[in-house]
Amino acid sequence: MPYPATFKQRLLQWLRRCNCTAFYDSNNYKLDAYATYDCIAACANDLVETGDNPFADVERLSNAGNFLFGFFGYDLKNKIERLHSDKPNRTGFPDACFFVADVVFELKENDLVITGENAIKIFEEVNAVPLVENEPAALGPIHVKHRTDKKQYIENVEALRRHIEDGDFYEINYCQEFYADNADLQPDALFEHLKRRSAAPFSAYLKFHHLHLISSSPERFLKRLGGTLVSQPIKGTIKRDLTNPRNDEALKIQLRDSEKEKAENVMIVDLMRNDFNRVSTKGSVTVKELFGIYSFPTLHHLISTVECELRPGIGLEEIFRAAFPMGSMTGAPKVEVMKAIEFYEDTARGAFSGAAGYITPNGDFDFNVIIRTVLWNATTNYLSYHTGGAITFDSNAEDEYAECLLKAQAMSDILTATPSVEN
Repeated sequence: MPYPATFKQRLLQWLRRCNCTAFYDSNNYKLDAYATYDCIAACANDLVETGDNPFADVERLSNAGNFLFGFFGYDLKNKIERLHSDKPNRTGFPDACFFVADVVFELKENDLVITGENAIKIFEEVNAVPLVENEPAALGPIHVKHRTDKKQYIENVEALRRHIEDGDFYEINYCQEFYADNADLQPDALFEHLKRRSAAPFSAYLKFHHLHLISSSPERFLKRLGGTLVSQPIKGTIKRDLTNPRNDEALKIQLRDSEKEKAENVMIVDLMRNDFNRVSTKGSVTVKELFGIYSFPTLHHLISTVECELRPGIGLEEIFRAAFPMGSMTGAPKVEVMKAIEFYEDTARGAFSGAAGYITPNGDFDFNVIIRTVLWNATTNYLSYHTGGAITFDSNAEDEYAECLLKAQAMSDILTATPSVEN
């Protein structure tokens, strides 16, 4: 059925009544040739239980013909490799959260499909929701702080460069946390503000009772469409100049010609090709695009696209065990850099740099990379978001620190109403 232009905004506000919700929005990006929906949303009364092997549990529920929504957290690496995590997980997010949808809203090209009981009644309820324009994201002052001060960050980057010089690894994604201890939010309003400020093709708002994940992610981790598997890793970033179109175009060319940025990208592409070879038919792994330049509201990125055809019988668990966590958020070789991440980063990543998405009843799925994402625990009022970047031997620590701040800027500005955070 057709739906009015205000439907998505009303739907996001209607979903407040649900214990568990998911809202994935492409923000009308036309650059994504693999998009299935403009927006897909769902709700449920409660989560499903996942045990010691969430990948297998979620696959089993999917095989039963369910529509599933949720995320896999970064520290599931410990279930895949012989790794451990001792750093505190202050957000309280578990390693995985999923729910079986009671109601699903599928929106594409002005066509709406609602799956669930009382679809017509629900459609009328959503359209009757009063719109609340410009609702504040924060219900009180939020004082955002760095977990790692600049001096320590610089020292850690230099130490990581020495590891690279010694041959311990080639590239590592080193991240830092921004946090607030007493944050009072309206999380769906924060999601709306973030979309307006920094719209991205893999935006997501997830609510699991008191846990809220608010994401403006530009990166797809994995999409399965029948027997085809796709990943679109991002490596390579430069700021935009929206005040000067000619200079903005020059910045794109600078990114395109940067040997450092391209080297970062191609290392992760090679890693993804290796991961895909573990689940693909022989000779089917292809790089559909290398070093594509894509523009977002505040940044230009280098994005590459890797694709393969899956071997018969390969399911979700095998795919995720082959490719998770994504190389763009670890580095290479993957196990060695994950050990270094555990040593040098000051807090557990938790859900950050995991993957949020949905799984259809026929087993297709689409998952983003959980970056540019605010995690908020409404019980403790703890708020967290991370940013980082690829460190190579050619990295400049001051430049890497500035890139972290640039990636955090949209979230920091909205939360604090000022462009600065405390060092």
